[in-house]
Amino acid sequence: MNRKHCLTVVSIYAALLGGTFSQSNVWGQAPDKPQIAFNRRINEEHWKIHLMDIDGRNLQKLTKGVIGDGGPTWSPDGKRIAFWSKRGNGGIYVMDADGENVRLLTEQPAVTFLPAWSPDGRQIAFNSRPLGVLGDIYVMGADGDNIRRLTNRPDGCDLHPTWSPDGKQIAFAAGGRQRVDFDIYVMDTDGGNIRPLTDDRASDNDPAWSPDGKKIAFRSTRAGGGIYVMNANGKNVRRLTFFEEDQHPAWSPTGKKIAFISLRDPIPKVYVMDADGRNQQRLTHDHVPEGAPAWFDPRFARAVAPMGMQMTVWGWLKRLGR
Repeated sequence: MNRKHCLTVVSIYAALLGGTFSQSNVWGQAPDKPQIAFNRRINEEHWKIHLMDIDGRNLQKLTKGVIGDGGPTWSPDGKRIAFWSKRGNGGIYVMDADGENVRLLTEQPAVTFLPAWSPDGRQIAFNSRPLGVLGDIYVMGADGDNIRRLTNRPDGCDLHPTWSPDGKQIAFAAGGRQRVDFDIYVMDTDGGNIRPLTDDRASDNDPAWSPDGKKIAFRSTRAGGGIYVMNANGKNVRRLTFFEEDQHPAWSPTGKKIAFISLRDPIPKVYVMDADGRNQQRLTHDHVPEGAPAWFDPRFARAVAPMGMQMTVWGWLKRLGR
């Protein structure tokens, strides 16, 4: 993927984004059943974050207004959802899982999107594109403080951060002015020890770490395109889907299912498949474009203490179902 394509990707995210909302330090309640948060278009220009059951039922809109929001990511306890928006001057926002108490975390003088919550709930990684930069990975505290830049390549384009389940590494997609494609890279959470996981003439993007930390799913244009999966060290690459515009894989908390976006219909819709690529099913059956699915299951929730207090992890609860 070349620089023009990278800028196009960033521009698409920026175009989807745009109130005043209540401030609150009280976190809401997590859903009491498995849910998928995702983007859904509400008009020709803007998208909003929606929620549905994992079978596609009980669709509800979470974010309000007419300005675009997207890229939902669940807090480990399921009580909050972080997302990007162009409300005000744009930035990363957070809200309760029911869409209430929306508050700004960081207002960057740049295109800022693609947040990813850390497994312990204390940090959020995201992509930001300051003036003159194609895109770098940043991380901040879950309350918006202590923003740190992890990658710093003026000619590079680094996107789609995803945390390893143990919180020690971040995988991401990297390309740039001197590259004709994107590849999947991994780094330590301080930005050090960057190394490639893929090195293919095709473009690899949208990495997603499996819950057990053993695999990374990703989108690739190799061999006609689709969703692929590899070991976390980059070995044993396997193809899961065979449609060029399949993208944005997201693992279920059990690791048994993967949600993804497919344009095979041909509008982008949320699909779910088994982790080996079998039983691919479309979840919603209208003609409204969708994007960026993110799973939550209360049986796998992790408790998160308020910032500044000791973190308590009551861990994985019951490993049942999806």
